Amino acid sequence: MGPAAASISAALCFFGGATNAIAGGGTLIVFPGLIALGLSAVPANVTNTVAMTAGYLGGARAQRAALAAYRGRLRSLVLTATAGGVVGAGLLLETNDQSFYRAVPYLVLFACALLAAQNFIKRRLVTGSAGLGPWMLPCVFAASVYGGYFGAGLGILLLAILGVGLEGDLAAINAVKQVLSLVVNFVAAIAFCLSGKVVWALVPLMAVGGYLGGHFGGKLVGRLDAAKLRAVVCCAGVVVAVTMWLG
Repeated sequence: MGPAAASISAALCFFGGATNAIAGGGTLIVFPGLIALGLSAVPANVTNTVAMTAGYLGGARAQRAALAAYRGRLRSLVLTATAGGVVGAGLLLETNDQSFYRAVPYLVLFACALLAAQNFIKRRLVTGSAGLGPWMLPCVFAASVYGGYFGAGLGILLLAILGVGLEGDLAAINAVKQVLSLVVNFVAAIAFCLSGKVVWALVPLMAVGGYLGGHFGGKLVGRLDAAKLRAVVCCAGVVVAVTMWLG
């Protein structure tokens, strides 16, 4: 991987980080881009996760002021997300590259479906509940396992769960979602760093691009037309899935 590939991957991470912060689905930009650069499926996924952790950090920092109302609940949510991320990362590392490549089109289409349904999910969110019910943490755990394994659509799953289980406005709930997404990616990234499957030549510039994109996107939440951005990402995701099937 030469300088040109590193620069392209950094640009992908910038747009992926911004997309994650604004509308979700950044993995649907970065992961196919790494495949196009010649990486095989599992190394592309683990390299994406390691590098994009910086993007989630940028997004979470940009929205940290909105977390004040949930400080008392974050600990249990973070611990649950940590456990789920570890399990998901372990499952991925036990999956061979060929099997994961065959599963990716279905994972991408699932992520696209979540992305397409995001506005519907937001409209159906019921806020003002009593707080963390007995169902809440198991749901966060299951979503985090998925996030540690692949990641695309994780933020939308978490947003749906948190929107029902936490009281507050959507902007504040979105900030909690950003923190949990960061946690899942961070613990998965640690596991992946020890796996020997990360393409380290790409990571430094990707991490910088992801962080800047996440921070930039976090500042633009509510200012850009997220619906149009989601539509573009969904269309691109369907093209990626069909291409991988045909390939």
